[in-house]
Parts: sequence; structure tokens; C-alpha cells
Amino acid sequence: MSDALERIRQLLSKAQTYLTARRFDTVLQLASQALVLIEKAMGLSSAVAGAPSGAFDAAFAEEHISALELRGMARRHLGQLPASIEDLMLAVGLRRVLAEEEELPSNDLAVALHNLGNTLLALGNAWALAKAQEVYGEAIAIRETLMKTPGHGYVANDLAGTYKARANIECLRARHGQPADLKRARADLERALALRQQLVDVEGRKEFTGALAMTRYSLGDLHGMQFEFGTAVRLLSEALAAMQPLVASGQRHLRDDLALCLSARVLYGIGAAETMPGHPWPVDEAVAAAKLYGELVAEGRADQCAAYGEFVSQRLTPCLYKAGRRDLAAQSLAQALQRVLDQADKTGAEVFVATAAAMLALPGPVRDELRSASSALHVQIARLEALS
Repeated sequence: MSDALERIRQLLSKAQTYLTARRFDTVLQLASQALVLIEKAMGLSSAVAGAPSGAFDAAFAEEHISALELRGMARRHLGQLPASIEDLMLAVGLRRVLAEEEELPSNDLAVALHNLGNTLLALGNAWALAKAQEVYGEAIAIRETLMKTPGHGYVANDLAGTYKARANIECLRARHGQPADLKRARADLERALALRQQLVDVEGRKEFTGALAMTRYSLGDLHGMQFEFGTAVRLLSEALAAMQPLVASGQRHLRDDLALCLSARVLYGIGAAETMPGHPWPVDEAVAAAKLYGELVAEGRADQCAAYGEFVSQRLTPCLYKAGRRDLAAQSLAQALQRVLDQADKTGAEVFVATAAAMLALPGPVRDELRSASSALHVQIARLEALS
């Protein structure tokens, strides 16, 4: 059994490394291999009867749960949401078994609940959001209890993360035109911000700088949704001031988060420029975001296509056009189209063609004016028309 356990741990360690590197296909493969070995070993050691992936054997408990969580997270990122929910619900169930023997509430159970909530949030239907609210609430209750217990301050960042995640439920409801408690969302985000400010600014825990920045991003996004553009721009600018040096220092796994910050800064910067006399147009941020999204998609990151297409059509081009930078608008649109169409040629994936079409979802007069002013844009539009 010791040899099998060592092999399982090696697979899980590799899977964790690939998860950090966002190699989700590889994570899925490695975690699935570990689960096969776990189920085989459990069968040899008289595991509790039941479905193989839901059975329980104390000898492999942590490895079993870790494999389920890793596979569930990989499946979420790959868009396999029902399968992800199944894995993560099993992980929660096994964590509950272990938690029954613990004197204090289990932060490991809170972690499993939080991961399940993230997939439910990604699914996004009414049932999933209600269930996500339930599991995030349970995770928060566990961590709030632990925070009141001496020696458990280590859960502060985790608690902040779950406050932030629960706030996302109300923001998503609001974006979909559903009834949403944005007052509650703001309260959750302000709690998260206070916890992370304490960690970074008071205790000097610089490893949480990125988490603090993304909390500012979420709070800024919420203010922007409520047309409080000045506050949104301030919070997002603070987030960018923290995130850009982190990415420049080599933390490439934060590029997705930086792209979100830049995109939101452009959106609400447009709102500020249109409603606040003298407020500058966010031209520099728009150009920086376009470059970053372009780099991600040029690496074959199909998961960034929807965000890239929306950014170009609804933020980049309108910003540059309204700022009077028509030549730059045409040039930037042509470059964005070229990037995704090159990926379409390289991979044959329809998602890149669809992204190019989404980028051109502009008012007809604007699209025609830019096309007539730029031969490069004319060429890229012709490429898309030939593929459509």
C-alpha cells in the first residue's frame, strides 16, 4: 500500500503544480489517474461499500479528497460544470465525515464548500446561485467561528475570499436583471477589504497583496455597476497600482486578474469621462488591456475569447473612438482581429472566429468609418468575411 500511496501523492503534487500553471487538461488527467489508483487501493483494503468515487477509506482520505477537489476545479475551468459539481459535492461529503471527529469547525471543510460554491457560481442558474449562497454561508460561519478562537487567525484571508465570493452572487444577479441585494454585497466586500488591509498594510503579509488588489477590483466593480464612477475609478486604479508590479515581477498567473482590472478601469473610466467634466478618457488603460488580452489569446487561451471580444467591442473601440483617437481605434481593432484570426487559422477552433465577429459588434457607422480609414482593418474584416 505504501508504494501506491507514494505514487498517488506524486500524481497529486504534479496536478497541483499544473493547476497553478493553468494547465487544466493536464490537471484533469493527473487527478483522474490518482482517483483510479485510490479506488483500486481502496478495493484491496476493504473500503466502505458504495460508489467507487464516493467511498471512504481513512488510509486514503486526504488523497481522495484532494484528487476530487483538483479534478473538480479542473473541470470547472474546462467548462464541465455538472461533472465539477459532482466531484466537489463528493469532496464536501468526505470532508464532513472527517470533520465529525474534530473538536473545532474544520477549515478544510470550509475550503471544500468554497470550491463547490465557485462552480455553482460559474453555472449561474437560479438553483445554482441559491445553492452557492448556502454553501458560502456555511463556509463563512465556520471561518467566523475559527477567527474567534485563539491561534486561528490564519483563516482571515480565506474568510475574506468567501465574503468576496458571496458578494459575487448578488453582482451576477444584478447583471442578469434579477433581484439582487447589492447592499449586502457591498457589506461583504467591505468586510473582505478590511480583513485583507489588516493582513497586508498592518501585519505586512505581502503575499496577500494580489488578493487585496482583487478585493478592491470587486468593490470598484460594484460601485461602477451603481454608476458611482468616481469611486469605481479610484478603487480600480488602486488595484492596478498593486497588480501591475506583481505581473511585471514575473507572477504571470496573475495576468488574468490584471486583465479584469484593466477592462473594468476602462469601462468605468468611460462612464467617468462621459459624466464628470474634465475627467480624462482611459486611453492608456485601454491600450494596455488590449495588449494583455492579445498576449493571452496568442498563447491559445480560448477561455479568454469571450472577455476579449466583449472588451474590444464594448470598451476598447468606444473609448478610443469617443476620445477622438480614431486612427488608434482602427489600428487597435485591426490588431485584435488579426490575433484571433491567426489563432483560428492555427487551431481551426470556431471560438476564435466567433470572437472576431463579436469584436465587430459596433454601430454600423462607426464600423464603416474605421474600416474606410484603415487598410489594415479592411484586410482583417475581409479575412473574417471569408471565414464566415
